[in-house]
Amino acid sequence: MKTSLILIALMFSGCANPAGSSWWVTDFNKYDQNYSSFPTNKIRIGLSRNELKSVITSEYSVVEAGEGYEVIAYQRWTSVTGPDYVDQTLYIRLVNDRVKNWKITNDAVAIVPRSW
Repeated sequence: MKTSLILIALMFSGCANPAGSSWWVTDFNKYDQNYSSFPTNKIRIGLSRNELKSVITSEYSVVEAGEGYEVIAYQRWTSVTGPDYVDQTLYIRLVNDRVKNWKITNDAVAIVPRSW
């Protein structure tokens, strides 16, 4: 009985998983992904890039860039039985390093970095 309790305690304490995901079904190769909701209540038009980084602490990808502007994307994953997947993507358009506009889409395409 004592051994069973110790094993159960170790099982629950050793299940480190990303915030927002379910430890029952977490994929072990997704520790660096975002499973939490986007803090859109803290995003304001005119917010600087550094202020934005303090609001959204997960990694982002640059999906478009041009002279004086950049579009970055943050993704929110969903933890399910089977492979986890991208549930939502937050696109933020920065003009002169300030937030111009943003939108959330329900596309399920994972953004991967270029490998060349």
